[in-house]
Amino acid sequence: MIAWIFIALFLIVVIVIAPRFKHSLQFYIVLFTVILVTALYFFWQRESSRDAAQMLIPASEIELTDLAFSFNRKFSGQITNNSTDYTLTELALEVVIEDCIENDCTFSSKGSMQIWKEVAPGQTVMFDQYLKLDKLEKPKGQFQWKVEIIYTKAQ
Repeated sequence: MIAWIFIALFLIVVIVIAPRFKHSLQFYIVLFTVILVTALYFFWQRESSRDAAQMLIPASEIELTDLAFSFNRKFSGQITNNSTDYTLTELALEVVIEDCIENDCTFSSKGSMQIWKEVAPGQTVMFDQYLKLDKLEKPKGQFQWKVEIIYTKAQ
């Protein structure tokens, strides 16, 4: 709604004031200021709606199960949205891969991934995609991983 007000003000400036100051420096200063304020407002609106979308579902309401990682950097599993109100639309994960021989684990690699899946409240969906890793060497033992949810987005 406010965006339309800015557009209307811009049009008023251009249509009503422009003919009076057609070749004046003041006109161009006013026009530039109106355009700049409008652009900044739209940018701020987009950023604040993006921030609001990230706060709708806390990480504690997302459950990751049946996680699997393969040496070809495929990471898969299931995402459960335990929110009762919002649909999950995006999820960002940080994954730490460790090389474990019995109970002795050493750091192997760290990476991140974004998952774009729509998960309705109370629903579970599968994901299967590549994980961006710093480096990855063949394990001496077995891979184990630790996963942290960095952020969620919802609607």
